[in-house]
Formats: sequence, C-alpha cells, structure tokens
Amino acid sequence: MKLCLGFFMVVLASLCADAEAPLALAAFPSGRLIVVGSAGSLFTLDTAKSTSTLAPLTRQLKFERYLHIAAATYQGAEFLVVAKDGSIEVYGVGGEAASAFATQLIPFAGPAGGLAVDSTAATIYLSDAKKGEIWRMGLAGGSAARVASTKVFEQLGALALGRGGKSLFVTDPIRGRVYEVALTGDTQIPFSTVADNPNSLRVLADPMGIAWHDKLGQVFVVDEHRDAVFRTSAQPSSLWITFKRKQIYQNLKLGDPVSVAVDSSDIVWVADRETGNVLAFDPQSSNSVKRRLGLPAPAK
Repeated sequence: MKLCLGFFMVVLASLCADAEAPLALAAFPSGRLIVVGSAGSLFTLDTAKSTSTLAPLTRQLKFERYLHIAAATYQGAEFLVVAKDGSIEVYGVGGEAASAFATQLIPFAGPAGGLAVDSTAATIYLSDAKKGEIWRMGLAGGSAARVASTKVFEQLGALALGRGGKSLFVTDPIRGRVYEVALTGDTQIPFSTVADNPNSLRVLADPMGIAWHDKLGQVFVVDEHRDAVFRTSAQPSSLWITFKRKQIYQNLKLGDPVSVAVDSSDIVWVADRETGNVLAFDPQSSNSVKRRLGLPAPAK
C-alpha cells in the first residue's frame, strides 16, 4: 500500500512530501496543459512547443482533500473547471497572465468522484463518489440534473467524455472496473477487467485517472496500485471488453500514477505523484517516454 492514499485526487501535500508533486492534468485543444501540484499550485505548458519546463502561475487552489480538474473552451475562451469538497469552481485561463483568472462558484453537495466537461454543449459532468450517481450542469451555472444512477457502481471515480460527447467513461476504483454510460439514456455498458479465462487475475487493481483518445478510439487508464498505464479499444458493438496485458505500458518507470490526459497532438500525458514528474508518450508510434518534466517552484 502506498504512503499517500487517495481517491483519484488525494490528501494534502503535507501528508506526502515536502516538494509538490503533480496531482491532476487537464489538456486544452489549443495545446495548453494545466497541472495542479499537491499544494494547489498551478503550472502550465504549451505542448506544441519544445519547452522543457512547466511555467508556474500565481493562482493557488485551496482544497481540503479531493481535487479534480477538466479543461473547457467556451465562447472562444479557455476555462479550468475544478471540483473539490462541496463546490465546483470555474476559472478563466484565456491569457498567459494569472490576472486572467475569474472565479465562478457552482454549489454541489458532493463528494465529487470525477469531473468531465463537454465544451460543445457547455456542460459539466460530475460523479458523486458515495451515491453512485452522475450529474450534469451548465458551464455557466444553474441547477444540476441526474444523468445516471445505478447499483452497479461500487464507488465512482474519474470521468472521461468520449465518442464525440455521446458517452461517459467512469472508473470504479473499488471493483477495479471501467464503465461506459451512454448519455442518450440510462444504459450502462460495463467494461470487463478480467481476461477471457474467468480464473485469471483481474487486470485493473486501482484505476484512478482516465482519458479518451479520440484518434485511436480507445480509453487510457492509469492504475495507481499497479504503477502502469492501460488502454483498451471501445467498440460500440462490444458490451464487455478486456484490458489486455499486452496493452500495459510498463516501461514508463512510474511510481504512483494518478492522472492522465491526451493533448491536441494525441500525445498521452501522465502525472506521477511518487517521482514528481509529468511525462508524455506517443501510443501510436512508441511506448517510450518523449518528455519527462518536474514541477518548478511555484510563483510567489
């Protein structure tokens, strides 16, 4: 068992290590990557450039225990959506200057298990960790509506939007599963985490972060317990799909992966809390690490 336990986004940095470690990633269509450190500091990177360092922003997020982030583009501006204990916050990040931030609060009973944003529909999706429910609300605020509620979920974790906004993929860290929820109805399509042989070991142990790779049509999952990245195809006609062992990325030398994102160039980024690094790899050409970046000292 790892020293720092968590449900996707975890306890405060003081319980883990003195230096900040990456806890959450969000990738924007413009190529911007936002990283949240374990003390709430924000860092940014233009993934389209060959920059070798993350740039710190002056804003710092305050949270008690859990933190989830998602990227949103609305009316030509970029926003960072943050779900934490009891509320959802929307920050404008349209410019490089930290002064571009503007906060909007959306109350939520919580606790949040995961977060995803459909920029086209200006909609926020949020999973309720304890009740096994998924909710949606407008990016500009307003009341929340329940999308799905089912006893099939043991505990809801990270969310990822896929299939052009038609499906949500959600992790269940306790059962070690990934489910697909069709947004056109209440049908839940479970993704099996066991091989075809029912006597074989379960592949996923503690799925934390999840991301949809649109070009590949596949789901990427980081497993905190197995220190690995998994991927699986997600064919609409298949009800049960296996996470195959050959799809485990074991040469990334991960220590405690907690978040994953896919940037505008289809590169997969992983936040590794134990090593303190944010790393990138291209699943279409090679499994080797293309970039490995540490978090700089936060801006004062």
